[in-house]
Amino acid sequence: LYDRVEIAREAEADLFISLHADSAGSSTTPEGATVYSMNHRAVDRARSRAISQGDWVDSNRPEEVSRILVEMSLTNKESQSERFADALRTEVGRVNPLFRDTPMRANFAVLIDSEVPAVLFEMGFLTNRADARRLNSATDRRRLMQSAAAAIDAHFAHCQTDAGERYIAQNTATASN
Repeated sequence: LYDRVEIAREAEADLFISLHADSAGSSTTPEGATVYSMNHRAVDRARSRAISQGDWVDSNRPEEVSRILVEMSLTNKESQSERFADALRTEVGRVNPLFRDTPMRANFAVLIDSEVPAVLFEMGFLTNRADARRLNSATDRRRLMQSAAAAIDAHFAHCQTDAGERYIAQNTATASN
């Protein structure tokens, strides 16, 4: 899981989406997609990781300045992650049921980079017949991914640099995905 975070960092990713299919062992099988962003424990883990791995640390800079930069980065990441999670929930909710349409937060390893905005997207429950049918349908998967692409476009429309340049999404699918 941490390797995925490192791959995103090395690729200088502007956004990280971890795609999953959920399951539930309960007698009442939940249905729908869920989008997670980082909770407070994940923010603490990201902070600790950034400090221990030397992110933002420069021997020519006072330690306090490095810590301030980490906090600024985490605040920005949290804000950007939430903005994208909201857009993703909205777009996915147009084509697919949502398990919960409220913001969900978690302490997942794939969310803890200190810089890259990240969400974990559970596309549905394999243990729910309706979700499993949608996940096994090429047409429904295409519609779901088109909604995710619309959310990505909406997110980056808000992420313009001061120079007016737009971030460019990059498809970096690997054979192991």
